[in-house]
Amino acid sequence: MTLTQTPARSAGVFSLNSNMEKKLNQSFMFWPVAVTLGVLAIPFVGSLITSEVNWSVRDYILGGVVLFAFSTAITAVLRSVRIGRKGVVIALMALLFVLLWTEMAVGIFGSPIAGN
Repeated sequence: MTLTQTPARSAGVFSLNSNMEKKLNQSFMFWPVAVTLGVLAIPFVGSLITSEVNWSVRDYILGGVVLFAFSTAITAVLRSVRIGRKGVVIALMALLFVLLWTEMAVGIFGSPIAGN
């Protein structure tokens, strides 16, 4: 990874060269992985600070799988669905994600995947 100084920016500020930026933006898996790791960092830091956050390894794995699946699906929608329908599709996906996450956390529907 090479850094180059851009003339439009003030002296001393560096950015990735344009080829690296294009590859990063075109990478389909970058955002899903970044979102998954970022969101999973929240309960991890919480568990270091307080004993109220008590996630097991299984919780992190299951949460990571669900977050990665939904963020990958949203990335696919953003790249493939027409502009007029993106908002509706993403809103429905977000609603499904919240319902699934809530069911796994506290069991609002009483399904076999319900948490305690």
